[in-house]
Amino acid sequence: MTQSLAMPGYLDALAILVGALTGGLYATRKGLDPVGVLLVAFSTGVGGGLIRDVLLQDGIPILLLNPLFQLYAALGAVVAFFFGRIAVRLTPAYEALDTFMIGGWVLLACGKAQQVGLGPIPTIFVGTVAAVGGGLIRDVLCHDPPELMRPGFFYGLAAFGAAVTFTAFDYAGAPIIAAQLAAMAAAIILRVTSVHFGITSPTPYDVSELVLRKIGLGARLEDDADAESVGRQN
Repeated sequence: MTQSLAMPGYLDALAILVGALTGGLYATRKGLDPVGVLLVAFSTGVGGGLIRDVLLQDGIPILLLNPLFQLYAALGAVVAFFFGRIAVRLTPAYEALDTFMIGGWVLLACGKAQQVGLGPIPTIFVGTVAAVGGGLIRDVLCHDPPELMRPGFFYGLAAFGAAVTFTAFDYAGAPIIAAQLAAMAAAIILRVTSVHFGITSPTPYDVSELVLRKIGLGARLEDDADAESVGRQN
């Protein structure tokens, strides 16, 4: 059962500023020029919201209509470019904010997805993509393999967990504040637990041979592998 989602007005601004600052610092470490730093910072700060609004096809993205949001993104770029050393010293602070904002972006995106009438699964998808979209665009612009798609500390999984938690609570008829708090807690717990205990997302684990042996086809698999090896040698 979908309820009316009320989010603090400052949440978008905080998400954009933190995202732009982290994106700008990433760009300065890459040695980009001012235009490059501005582009990466702006894309990281507003990328998640832009992807959300494009997916929902709900008019012009609000981030392009609100000059204050654009100002916050530009501010993050300026701080990263001119005060990078000072900003780096504050890394623990904005990393903590970034962890908090995983859940924030999820709530903003899930709320808007529900407002346009999406069901549970599309809502989870939009919420997850919006939370990780800025970092994904940053990596693409910097010609790096997307960090979110590589094994590492939980970020995408934290966003997914928050989106699932919020949607489950909301559709179960829980009070909206309970759904919000549960989603934020899920994102923070998953992210902090991953970093604190060094738990990383898993790499692919092929169980084909194990399954085939269980159903009695293991010998055939080995024979096929031996035949292929002999064929290559010949």
